[in-house]
Amino acid sequence: MLAGCSAPPQTTGANAAACDPSAFAAVRAARISRVEVTVCGPVLRVMRIRRSRSGVHRIFLIAAADEPVRVDANVDIMGDFPIRSGERAVVRGEYYYDGPGRDGVHWTHRTDRGTHQPGFVQLDGVIYR
Repeated sequence: MLAGCSAPPQTTGANAAACDPSAFAAVRAARISRVEVTVCGPVLRVMRIRRSRSGVHRIFLIAAADEPVRVDANVDIMGDFPIRSGERAVVRGEYYYDGPGRDGVHWTHRTDRGTHQPGFVQLDGVIYR
């Protein structure tokens, strides 16, 4: 259930994790923060890049487990990437819950602190780390 550098993009391969919508739905329903998840679905909306204390982030929504899920991808670490509504996304990262309506997936990049697991964003078969 809990399964889940602007390096050049990679094509689909062994690095892409399987997506289990029911596993993500269970984590989200239980509001379990700091759990590595893999979510997938079509991109619903792409927002503007935003700057925060933790860097510059590309924010987008995907339809995962029939619900919109916010993804915060740190482009300072993984580099910017092309993204458009409607394309298929697979995202590996850490789920966070900060209260009702304030949850999502972040750490979608290679790790830069300690032993945190690296994540990725895969868009139409191309992986960005």
